[in-house]
Amino acid sequence: MSLQWVILDPQSGQVVPLERFPFYIGGGLTADLRLMEPGLPDVAAELQPSGSHLLVQPRGTPLAAADGTSHAGTMKLAPGSEHGFLLQGQPLILFSARDTSRIES
Repeated sequence: MSLQWVILDPQSGQVVPLERFPFYIGGGLTADLRLMEPGLPDVAAELQPSGSHLLVQPRGTPLAAADGTSHAGTMKLAPGSEHGFLLQGQPLILFSARDTSRIES
């Protein structure tokens, strides 16, 4: 994958680069991004590259909201823009690692 992605947990301020795949988000100790939301499964979503895009695949329950839509299953994210979604009530933002101003803010 030529374009690097970064994921932000706005509640904790934690910023994690996506450096290996699959990348797991969840409440378990083995998650690459561990969220502290009560009741989250060990793995709530899996992120995988697909060409220059990034796939966000929820595990168990669909994403509650993605890029402004009220309901979404798997998201296919285009590089170069910011994407937000709710994962079991937890807001998350994905954006390009090249967007250093976003990382700093």
